Amino acid sequence: MSSVQLLRVSMLALTAAILGGCAGGGGGGGGGPIVSPPPPPPPPPPPAATLLGPFAAVVFATGVGESGAPSSNVRVAVRDPDAPNATTYAELNLDGDETLIVTAPQFSGQTANVPGAHALRGFSVGDRTIDSYYWDSSQYQLLRLEEGGSGRIDAASSYLQSDPGMVPDPADHVTLLQWASAPQYWANGTRSGYQLIGTSAALSDLPTTGSAHFRGDAYGMFVPTGAPAQRTDFIARAAMEIDFSQTTGAIRGGVEYLLPNVQPNDLSQLDFSFVADRSGTNFTSTSVSFPFLSGTPSGSLNGQFYGNAGDLEAGAAFSFLAPGRGQLVGAFVAGRITDSLAIPSPQSVQYAYIARSAGSDTMGVTGITSGPNNQVTFTPNAPIETDDGFDLLASIPNGGGSVIFGSPLFDASTRQHSGAPEMYRIVPEFWASGGGALYRYPLPIVRDGQTQYPIFAQALEYRISLPSGPFAITTFDLYTTIGATTPLGDLPTMGEATFLGEAVGSYQNFADGLLARVNGQVSINANFATRTLAGAIDNFVPYNQDGPGTFDAVGFLGRELSFSAPFGETFTATNAVLHYGINPAASAFNGTVVGRFYGPSSRAAAEIGGSFSLSSPGLANFAGVYVAGRNPTLGINTGLPQTFSTAPGASNFLSSLLPMDGLNFSWTRGGGATADDAMALAFTRDAFVVNVTVPNPPMQGLNRFSHVFDPNGGGVFFRYEQIETSGAGPFNIAIIERIAGVSLNYASLGHYFDSSHPDGFFAFGQQTNAMPTTGSAAYDGVAVGQYRTGGNTTALDGRFTMAANFSTGALSGALDMIETQNPFPGVNADFTFAGTISGTQFSSPFTTADGVLTGTIGGIFAGPNAAEVAGTFATAPSPSGNVFEGAFVGRR
Repeated sequence: MSSVQLLRVSMLALTAAILGGCAGGGGGGGGGPIVSPPPPPPPPPPPAATLLGPFAAVVFATGVGESGAPSSNVRVAVRDPDAPNATTYAELNLDGDETLIVTAPQFSGQTANVPGAHALRGFSVGDRTIDSYYWDSSQYQLLRLEEGGSGRIDAASSYLQSDPGMVPDPADHVTLLQWASAPQYWANGTRSGYQLIGTSAALSDLPTTGSAHFRGDAYGMFVPTGAPAQRTDFIARAAMEIDFSQTTGAIRGGVEYLLPNVQPNDLSQLDFSFVADRSGTNFTSTSVSFPFLSGTPSGSLNGQFYGNAGDLEAGAAFSFLAPGRGQLVGAFVAGRITDSLAIPSPQSVQYAYIARSAGSDTMGVTGITSGPNNQVTFTPNAPIETDDGFDLLASIPNGGGSVIFGSPLFDASTRQHSGAPEMYRIVPEFWASGGGALYRYPLPIVRDGQTQYPIFAQALEYRISLPSGPFAITTFDLYTTIGATTPLGDLPTMGEATFLGEAVGSYQNFADGLLARVNGQVSINANFATRTLAGAIDNFVPYNQDGPGTFDAVGFLGRELSFSAPFGETFTATNAVLHYGINPAASAFNGTVVGRFYGPSSRAAAEIGGSFSLSSPGLANFAGVYVAGRNPTLGINTGLPQTFSTAPGASNFLSSLLPMDGLNFSWTRGGGATADDAMALAFTRDAFVVNVTVPNPPMQGLNRFSHVFDPNGGGVFFRYEQIETSGAGPFNIAIIERIAGVSLNYASLGHYFDSSHPDGFFAFGQQTNAMPTTGSAAYDGVAVGQYRTGGNTTALDGRFTMAANFSTGALSGALDMIETQNPFPGVNADFTFAGTISGTQFSSPFTTADGVLTGTIGGIFAGPNAAEVAGTFATAPSPSGNVFEGAFVGRR
């Protein structure tokens, strides 16, 4: 099976036990046979919500697929202990403890009864994650497909994005059920099915005039023709638009940007578009086009509208034979987008560029160019994007004049999207024509605390090589952003915001001719009242190195690019400098950063994007492009110095159950960036004194990530991201910043480690002022720890879950841990706990699953409405000498 394991549910046929009666012979008196009374009838089963929906299926061995409209022949009944009387989808609370009863002709009329069971899991492919609940020892999973098209990355909850720029909204009306016909999910005889279940919209919920756009995610399977063993699951983006006044040909849509789970499958040419007819709230399509394949496809797509007039969603199941490739089967869910994403065209732009020459004495020049001869003409091809069109015009200064050139037309015929990631978390779309290449980068951004793809801004790189003399060729790398710009009159006039995202660029080292692409993290603080901003790009990671040179020849790694400027509709910062830490001392690496805000009036300044160009004369050039999303400045993420205290009731709390005497910790955020954060940590443990101040560390930030694996072999739970002072000295301090792409705003955990002493763990944050007294909450997060036995030590990562009942004060939870370094045979450090809430705190005893150790876990609720929780755990001294210690953090 693939590297990302999926746990699905096997089809368990129900068998009825036949009870036979007993007859007995009588003795004297001529009595007849005595017949035992019949057993009482079994109690009727609890009610179930019987759900129909569009479905698709594929047979692994043959690759034969099928798709159908909602039918009573293919149905799912769901019994939910949280809603025992539920008869409709809207009444269910899908959280993994349901019993599923699936009836489908694919299973020879058998009924599968699958008892409910387990927890949320993230199914990851490339840079995408879809949430799912799976059922143990079986082959079902409920997949929470994302509505928004911009798609959160590494989502660890069921939040979905249905409206650009908004905090993600739960998908209330439809869910995808994926099932298989045998316990051996990957066996050749298995069929895999995909069915949408939900609350169908009424015809009156659909407008009779006007149009609407929908964006979302797709999930499915590709089975190559003649090579079924190379089949792979995939995640993709989905889009559709509808003309409500029409029925015939009323819907156009498509699925694009397919990311496979199993390599070396390249699905980059399997984008497809469709036209569908609408009948009431259902739609059906047999007209499909694969724009990047030749030949005639076959198959069908069946869909349905869900929800209501105020929250309309759409979903469809599809099965198509892609000509010359194989069978594509799956489903998508999409949410209605209300904003217009109009992009002015042609749009005047500012390019950052590097021009480097071969066969001449000119090693390279870099700069920013603007003016009437710098523009991009963008031709969107709704609803899918990979066959969008671009035409670029650029003017590069050259002595007293300029080099003016236009790009070839980049459209569907020139698109050559790569199927494999070029770099960390980025898989660029790629067009090539006329010796030139255009890259569109889906740079991850953080908006409203959620990691997403940008909606309003597009990051572009154009690379072209042109003759510059009899024996010389000059290669130009140009970087810019285009999008739905925010007019000056729509910008906020009060308040502040922090914009977080990523950058990509090219670095050229003159000493040895090295050229490398670079990925970095972006943070920009904007004050809308004073119309000023300050920003940074840091945490640089090189990739795709051309040539044998040294990337860090001028001390590039560990540096931060900082800048500041006043802004209007656009900004130009001519004071950009590449330096170490918080002290921008004299640096030979200087240049310019330009940018502008993006988002329509209803989402004004939702994103920011632009380009940058710096040079160190005679040494190196650096240019690139960035995009970032808007966030409020909250809690522990403010740039103010914050000191955390172990004093009871301290608003900025600091706690640890470990013997860390005199514990003190302070943290100053450097405007959201990480390379200029400052930290101070002090404690004493077993005569070992720690007293370190890190005012200027070469921090590692968002590109320092770890996976939390399923200890039971079910793949990856999710990913967490941390700030780490790696390389700052003989010690390291790590602070978890995000869990599964979602920022922690009010609490976190700290982890001190060096090579000579036991690790130290602590929790800190902003204590909840007013605890909830009613209701309940479920928390999901991560745990890190250290297990020591004798002279050996192992590091552990894990998943922290907890349920808190604020009405009764009861809580319970679990840690599922996995050893990540130097595993010990026979050690099982998992544990469960159950305790009570006392004020803003809680504690509970625990025993590890192997029965070897006992200890205490304790934590504190943080943020408004107990939004987050953090704490530590430690075992008591044991005869074996074994010790298990660590910390956890979670969010609602």
